[in-house]
Amino acid sequence: MFNTVNINPAYRAARYVFSVSALHGNQWVGFDGAPITNSMSFNAPVD
Repeated sequence: MFNTVNINPAYRAARYVFSVSALHGNQWVGFDGAPITNSMSFNAPVD
């Protein structure tokens, strides 16, 4: 939801800047086998 490059990678190319994004989600804390989501993306313009 907050990291738009995960939904549409073309979004980063439209900005033409160096950017780094990281996201971490931890649901149902304290329960065994609770889902954890991690996402990281890097982008840099290439001439």
